[in-house]
Amino acid sequence: MLPRTTPAAHRPARLTVAAALLLSPVAAAAQGYSLDPELLQSSFSYRAMPGMDAPQIPAEGGVRAGTTLQYEHEPLVLYMGENPVAVVSHRSDAQLGFAYDWNERFSTRVVMPLTFQSEGEVPELTAGGFGMRDLRVGGRFAITTSGPLYITARGDVSLPSGKRDAYLGESTARADLGFLGGALLGPIELLVDAGFTGRPMADTGYDLQLGSEFVANLGLRHSLADDRLAVGAMAISRTGARVELDNSGTRAELLGLVQLWPTSSLQVDLGIGSGLTKGYGTSSGRALAGVTWMRPLPSEYDDLELVSTHLPEQDWESQRPTLEEDLPEEDITWKHGELARVEAEDQHIAIRDDIRFEVGTARILPESLPILDAIAELMASYWQIDHLLVEGHASEEGSYSYNFDLSMDRARSIYKALVEAGVHPDRLSFRAFGEVQAAAADSSEEQLAADRRVEFQIVQQLDPLDPPPTYPDQVLLPWTGEAVLVRQASERLVGQEIDFTTPVGPDEDEQTLDLLNSYLHDEEPEEELSFPDPPTPPEPSPQDEELDAFDALPEADEEEESP
Repeated sequence: MLPRTTPAAHRPARLTVAAALLLSPVAAAAQGYSLDPELLQSSFSYRAMPGMDAPQIPAEGGVRAGTTLQYEHEPLVLYMGENPVAVVSHRSDAQLGFAYDWNERFSTRVVMPLTFQSEGEVPELTAGGFGMRDLRVGGRFAITTSGPLYITARGDVSLPSGKRDAYLGESTARADLGFLGGALLGPIELLVDAGFTGRPMADTGYDLQLGSEFVANLGLRHSLADDRLAVGAMAISRTGARVELDNSGTRAELLGLVQLWPTSSLQVDLGIGSGLTKGYGTSSGRALAGVTWMRPLPSEYDDLELVSTHLPEQDWESQRPTLEEDLPEEDITWKHGELARVEAEDQHIAIRDDIRFEVGTARILPESLPILDAIAELMASYWQIDHLLVEGHASEEGSYSYNFDLSMDRARSIYKALVEAGVHPDRLSFRAFGEVQAAAADSSEEQLAADRRVEFQIVQQLDPLDPPPTYPDQVLLPWTGEAVLVRQASERLVGQEIDFTTPVGPDEDEQTLDLLNSYLHDEEPEEELSFPDPPTPPEPSPQDEELDAFDALPEADEEEESP
């Protein structure tokens, strides 16, 4: 590749090079070269930007499949003298990919690119037509698995499976190793991809000498519309190609992107860009469109499958601890398999582990689904819980407004999950506090993680002597219209096990009812039981006194006769 401007003293030499390219028998016999100038390589990582890898690995069992379609204008240009000459004029590219997440730390992928390109202005050096580019296989290993900073190692190998002598593939395998970084700053996400591509030196015999390269990609993305829409920009670059008449050796492009997630299982990418440099691998214009299908995770609150008829016991029972020693030492008070419990004295439902969300979103991670099912079961077991308030909290990263919105979205997702799990919506509500109720004053990572929490407050209880309420057998979900079964409550709260075989009705003696209520709640009765004093006898009248005196006279001897 030659620079756009060439000093006059060098023009004869440049013309000689051009003449050699056009007239030499070697050039005439060649139909292109076995090298791949493509700069944008799709990765099919979770919520990735096209041409950039992403560090997040959401959960075990994640599956993604899709394609990135792009058009490039003049992706390979040589300068002959002062005139640019397109070796490849137009290229249409389709990158087909598949990725699988083995767990939250390790993910693998395979990418097969197919290309159709038109010949350029130098027929002896160009090659057109359809062909496959080199197959790429690789994976990622997460070094950190929790935000707000992600760090992941990546590695890919490009296999020499592409069409030779057509700028579609290379004659040897090459390795691409690097590190990925991601940082969340409220709704803003910063992505970095830095690495090294190793290959043997490839000398075309003319201007271009292609060897190992350093990779540096940078992306910036802003999430909008409840995390369903994002706009962003990215710069992709490689440095290291040796060009005799252009010593910079750097090729770079800038692209603008719009990304949509219309459903939890679909990602759509749209972008346009242009080269910051011109020549090997950079285009004067690029347009791309991508569609990626993702197997929906049950944690995403728009597609929760928590209703008992949808989530059989065996789907999540394996996620519970199998041995008592599996529990952390500080949680040894929890019973085997217990995920949630009612603490009547503190008026809340305690959970063994925090509800976990995907970083920066309201999507519930799969490992937290059994906890939500356990809470729904508690609500069914204890009918005295008349109303449960779900409170969302956030850590201090980001602005107050962003943290409030995030905590509100997370509380709402819990509310929706519990309703879908069979809790009647009349028994639930939710609210958010953002970052204003931090669990402690320090800002360590452990403390920040504790601040990202959801609490379950019992704000209203029914009297134990009231009859158990009954709810409709099913309700319609307002957000889908789907009918779900309602779990009916049947028992009293823990710690209130006194069983009255003869319940006191509301028409009985009020003092007795108050005494029983007080005894049940372990309180002093509001007033002692009392009985009326006996009536005071009336004052004796004079006639009564004479009769009493007469009655007091001694009786006459029955045997004595009167004179």
